[in-house]
Amino acid sequence: MHKRSVTVVVLGWCLWALAGVAWAEDPGKETIGTLKAEMIFATDGDPGVLGHSAKGLSAEEQERLEVAMRKKFKDYRRLGVDRKPILRGYENWSSPMSGSEELMVSFEPKERVGADALRLDMGLWQSKQKVLKTDPVLRKGKQLYIVGPKWRGGQLIIVLELVDLLPE
Repeated sequence: MHKRSVTVVVLGWCLWALAGVAWAEDPGKETIGTLKAEMIFATDGDPGVLGHSAKGLSAEEQERLEVAMRKKFKDYRRLGVDRKPILRGYENWSSPMSGSEELMVSFEPKERVGADALRLDMGLWQSKQKVLKTDPVLRKGKQLYIVGPKWRGGQLIIVLELVDLLPE
């Protein structure tokens, strides 16, 4: 092997090692909590349009949704649940509709509000277009209900919950 080749290999290895150290030391990549995102389909029509993969909700969950939304539907189905880490300094993505990127939630932490709450910059994306932008304060263990777009003869509901938040 030529001296020049050895030098290139050694330099390449050094750059790779330094990149790994920089990546590991990036404070923005630190996990500060966990967000749970659920996608619910509510309809007065036939829930059969969803196929067999969507699961029904318990009576308690259904009642909680109806109270929060101040509206009743004949049928509610869970399309999916996604749990994602919240990274300190980066935009995070959740795909709560299992196996689909048709509807996604983006979220980035903005500020802590006390020991158990976090303000997020949040967006709801449908077919790669942002359809909602908001900056809610999520409290640990409390659910935020967002009435999403109409879809397949029903209404989508996104349920966000701050599952945990690490101390500062």
